[in-house]
Amino acid sequence: MYNVRQFRPMLTVLLVVGFTGFAIALRSPGWWVLAVGGTLLQAWLVQSGRFRPMPRWIANIAGIVAFGLGAMMVFGGISPVLGIGRGLVLLQLVTLFEHRTNRDSGKLIVLSLLLMVASAISTASLAFGLLFIAYLFLSLYCCLLFHLKVETDTAKRMMNIDEDAANPLTLRQDLRHLGSSMRRLTGVVSSVAIVFGVLTFLLFPRGAGQNFLLPPPALTPSQTLTGLGDDVNFQDVARIQQNTAKVGYVQLFDVNDNIINDGRVLYLRASTLDSYDGDPNSSERWRWQRTEPDADPKRVAANSRQNFGSAQFAYRQKIDLEPNGTRSLIGIRGITSFRPNASTVVSYNPATGTLRTADAILRRTSYEVWSTDQLPDLATRRSAGFWQEINPRIREFVLRPEVSGNGPVNEDGEDSMGALRLKAADRTVTLADAAIAANVERYLQTEFTYTLDLTDAADILQKGDPLEAFLYDVQRGHCEYFAGAMALMLQSIGIDARVVIGFKADEFNATTDAYIVRQSHAHAWVEVRTTRGWQRYDPTSGREAPVPEAQTLWGKIKHLADWFEYTWADKVVAYDAGTRENLISQVDVKLQNSAIRTNEKVNDWKSWLDQRRFSLSEKLITGLLVLAVIAILGLLTWFGIERIRLRRRAKRIGIEELPADRKRRLARQLAFYDDLLRFLAKRGITRPDHLTPREFAASLTFLPAEAFDAVGRLTEIFYDVRFGQRSLTGRRRQQLQNFIEKLDDRIPA
Repeated sequence: MYNVRQFRPMLTVLLVVGFTGFAIALRSPGWWVLAVGGTLLQAWLVQSGRFRPMPRWIANIAGIVAFGLGAMMVFGGISPVLGIGRGLVLLQLVTLFEHRTNRDSGKLIVLSLLLMVASAISTASLAFGLLFIAYLFLSLYCCLLFHLKVETDTAKRMMNIDEDAANPLTLRQDLRHLGSSMRRLTGVVSSVAIVFGVLTFLLFPRGAGQNFLLPPPALTPSQTLTGLGDDVNFQDVARIQQNTAKVGYVQLFDVNDNIINDGRVLYLRASTLDSYDGDPNSSERWRWQRTEPDADPKRVAANSRQNFGSAQFAYRQKIDLEPNGTRSLIGIRGITSFRPNASTVVSYNPATGTLRTADAILRRTSYEVWSTDQLPDLATRRSAGFWQEINPRIREFVLRPEVSGNGPVNEDGEDSMGALRLKAADRTVTLADAAIAANVERYLQTEFTYTLDLTDAADILQKGDPLEAFLYDVQRGHCEYFAGAMALMLQSIGIDARVVIGFKADEFNATTDAYIVRQSHAHAWVEVRTTRGWQRYDPTSGREAPVPEAQTLWGKIKHLADWFEYTWADKVVAYDAGTRENLISQVDVKLQNSAIRTNEKVNDWKSWLDQRRFSLSEKLITGLLVLAVIAILGLLTWFGIERIRLRRRAKRIGIEELPADRKRRLARQLAFYDDLLRFLAKRGITRPDHLTPREFAASLTFLPAEAFDAVGRLTEIFYDVRFGQRSLTGRRRQQLQNFIEKLDDRIPA
């Protein structure tokens, strides 16, 4: 009996692939090093003969500890699925070092499969998806090897066979068909599994309340984004803006539903912050926050469009947002309609133009929004004493002529042009507000410097109000300093202004016709209420739209990778019941359109013939089409029957183990020898399996001399074609078949 030595290496590879998939889902290289390092160490110990199994009682204690650690991680706030996955990793390592019998091997396979299932629930990564597909085929092959190994071990025990004393010829005989049999079995099972997997995926989409067997993936949110949060902390901005992790993808369409691919810069707003806490006694001091409460939430059904006002729009955006742990949805300002891919509870605030979900976004979210790129002229709410809480030094700074351009201020709080009123609480919107905002914007852009590195100014910025230090002392910083300073300066003189946080997306992927939004694109700008409504101002220095650069080969490769990831997330991860219905509708429409186009083509052809005085009746055309369909079906049937005949012929003449292409070619070339064997079989002469064709021909001495010589010559031609380079033409094959038919007169029945 042959012991399947391939099983142990394949099991090691299977475990390593499983640990790699879990590390991708967990995004933890530390766990990968621990798991893969332990697996490779155990494999090296086994290979070198140094491995000694761990005692069972120690293994049992270690298993209980591993289970306890996994439970502690779950109760410690980690996702239950990922906590269980960590416990499964530890259990596999314990089982590896107590490995003795086939039962332990089976336990490792089961634990590895459970680990990959936990990983699949926890991530929607394209890299994991590709690895998971490879893992499924690998695990299938490993399971087949395991089954073969168990059967082999059982047979050896029953027959009391020592593998080391086995005959090498016997082992080689066992191996002759093992590889091809395993490959065929793996191919058949894999094909059936793929077909059923695709059908299950198409017919039973994932989604809450749609299929309990395939729940949507519970994804781990990445770091909360500055561009999506509810406040701005000046200390964390630089770290986040240096993070290139993807936030999502945005496709932009115009009013005619044509995709916009000119690479323009998109300002994707998420939240508005209108209150700056400058109280030194507050635990949340020096932080921009929002005071506007959420609007009443509304549940929007999957693939249904919810209007928030006028149905007019300038842009439609198709947005795929990665999990981020916040409640903000991004989009161009002036959202008028919203359509999610899955049922979602959202609230839209027309005063701030922000769209928020009821729960934190912990799964990949796909939706569409329609925007006007304008906001209604609605004032933000102000609490009592709001204007008096602003640092007076901020107001002193903005009153400088070079900053606001307002000119000298008189005792009534009004400049010589009547543009500025110091009594902020009583102030109304004037024509000069837009000019003042533009002056402040221009001053910050030209006189201040943009930078993410503020380490040398950390002491100054942390001693007191960072915005005061930014204006008077440091005069450099990142976008939150610029936007926060401008908004606070305008508020101090009674102009309605607020900080808007979101993303300034300028990375356009021409392969997908979509913008790639990253954490590094997080940006803050200012909205000012003027006589023309809320207008956008971006005071950040050095943030002008970049000049498009020639795309390099590496850039194209990265965009192609982004396209694969986008397609995977859009077509596979986001597939739900609504997508299934859309798919069925699209297929139905395409079938109808195909039938209509076919009918139009037939009518066009008939009209063309009529114009040239050829008359064909509709019955004749229909008859010709029916004949064409019958001919095609006949050809397909003949092709299938011919394949079956060639396969049976290859088995009869002993060439079924050859590669498919060579087997079919020889089956056609050696048809004459198959006819010869069947001709002899009708006369009671069959070739025993233990005889070669030459030995069989030499044993037919009882035949007449002329027939004996003919069989011998045909056998030699068989050898020339089967093992030599000889190839028979169609005419020569026909001659050989005619020659075999003439043997009827020479061999008695």
